[in-house]
Amino acid sequence: MRSDADPCVDFYRYACGRFAEQNPRHPGQTYLFLNELQGQPTFELLARTLGQETRSGTGTPTEKALAAYYDSCMDRTSIDREDLRALASLRSKIEDATTPADFGRTLAALASVHTMPLFRVTPEADQRDTRRQILALSTPTLTLPSGGSYLRSADADQVLLKAYRLHVQQVLFLSGYSSKRAVAGAAQIQEIETGFARASVSATAARDPRNQYHITSVADLSALVPGIDWNVFFASAGVPTPKEINIVSPTSLKAVQQLLATKDRSALRAYLTLRLIESIPPILQPSRLAAENRLFGALIGSNAEGLSKAESCAIETYYARSDDMVRLFLARFAPETLKTDATPLVEEIEAQMKIDIQRAEWMSPGTREQALHKLSLIANNIAYSSLSDDYSAQPVLHQRALQNYLVAAEAKFRRRMSKIGGPTDRLAPSLGPLSDGAAYEPDRNEIELPAASLMPPSFDPKASPAENYARIGFTAGHEIVHGYDDEGRQYDGLGQLKHWWTKEDAAHFNDRAACFVSEYGSFAIDGTHHVNGSLTLGENIADNGGLHLALAAFLSAAAREGTDVNLADDGYTPLQRFFLSYAQSTCSSVDPQAERVQVETNPHTPDRFRANGVLRNTPEFGKAFSCSKGQPMMPVQTCRIW
Repeated sequence: MRSDADPCVDFYRYACGRFAEQNPRHPGQTYLFLNELQGQPTFELLARTLGQETRSGTGTPTEKALAAYYDSCMDRTSIDREDLRALASLRSKIEDATTPADFGRTLAALASVHTMPLFRVTPEADQRDTRRQILALSTPTLTLPSGGSYLRSADADQVLLKAYRLHVQQVLFLSGYSSKRAVAGAAQIQEIETGFARASVSATAARDPRNQYHITSVADLSALVPGIDWNVFFASAGVPTPKEINIVSPTSLKAVQQLLATKDRSALRAYLTLRLIESIPPILQPSRLAAENRLFGALIGSNAEGLSKAESCAIETYYARSDDMVRLFLARFAPETLKTDATPLVEEIEAQMKIDIQRAEWMSPGTREQALHKLSLIANNIAYSSLSDDYSAQPVLHQRALQNYLVAAEAKFRRRMSKIGGPTDRLAPSLGPLSDGAAYEPDRNEIELPAASLMPPSFDPKASPAENYARIGFTAGHEIVHGYDDEGRQYDGLGQLKHWWTKEDAAHFNDRAACFVSEYGSFAIDGTHHVNGSLTLGENIADNGGLHLALAAFLSAAAREGTDVNLADDGYTPLQRFFLSYAQSTCSSVDPQAERVQVETNPHTPDRFRANGVLRNTPEFGKAFSCSKGQPMMPVQTCRIW
């Protein structure tokens, strides 16, 4: 805290003002969050456990397999020796592909090891009938995080593009290209990715799900992109030929066809080679890490995130054998009562959402009834769901880390593709129990609060109600409100993309949403780089609504317990502690250049504005800290939807 700051002028500075100076980021670290310092780092704990298992040679067969996979990743000597030879067959397929059938087989082989250069292929719930899974084809992969960087002529973008070309040259050289061929390949790849950037849907436009839903048949897909034999692709990928496919971005696939039809084959080979090499985790390619760090340095002024080797290998083990790693985590580190402790609090937040919808005078009775029906159908995936994946058919090879990764990637791909045409599992995790984030899935009308996100400091049964409601209560509310933000409100209770708002109610919603667009668009990180109020609208609606719900639940619980929330104890009232706990959950230290990239590409508002933006829209906050109307943290006009 910075107690000399005025909480009514800048509450983030008051609550978090000394965090950055007291907790300097280490070299290579672009972000540092207070929660990281206060909590138990999940993958650090698991890395320590797997290291102990490796040394002891004891444990169950499952634990031994996990330890063996982890150990192969940690063995730098064997990784250097293995190098990229494990990719030889894939490289050959890239070099030899000339016909549409060749490209069908090659792209299927690349997809099976998590390399999807010209399009990403995934199962998803059909937005017209979310009970079933269909296949979706989405946009090509770009090296830079924003398509705008390829297209603008600003000096900063030109500096970045120069660093980008050097990066691509280095990766191609490390893959075996001669220096001359790498330079030529980098220029070709820049031209290819620039074309893809022009054809891509903007991040703001992509917030409308109808802009990403285009059902077509295999015949129509073949007519759109005849450069790929799609029947060969599906057969090679082990996918039964689908009757219907969702093309997320038809313009992007047109750009793919243009590439296949007009570009020199050497350009396409260079691009596919780059994407293959880049898809392999850097921990398994130490020679590539320096190239990655140079690009990160140009992009965000710092190196790639500085995870330890042990943590990186624990993450890779989780990727390969996720359910087994979850079982290990739950057995060793999670309280047995985790799910039962957290569920009542989530249900309290849902009860407050019900009250909020009932009181929303701007909604007509018919729309309100539909909103309440949707709320009643929300599926709560709290802590963890079923753990059913079997890895017994995935052998772990001693001192063959890259080969182990490729085997795991292919098995994971086959499991995912097997879901196409089958029923939708509403509780299938989108994040996984070891994530410290949370999510709302509109096409399943499901919120997910993973086990790792329910650990201290985010949630602790021993903590004060103010802390728990302000942290995990807010998180639960945030995810619930995502079902009613500018994107989520377009889905009904079954997760179907369906109009259930009257024209008048939709207009009322949009008027209120415009207030948030204007308010957050006025925030600037350095006086010139403004938050994109349209891109961040959904997250800002969820932040504001989530805190309102958490506050209402906190006040309701205090009334039941007979607690005076305005009675100071040790300097602060329970109500003030609630707001402090929320604000301090956003305390962070961020590299300035990384923050500039964030406001351009990220749907989340920078942390200081996530704190201040929400609290200035909360009248109870201003009263709790004795602010005056018209001060920055208690403006005359506030924004509110939920």
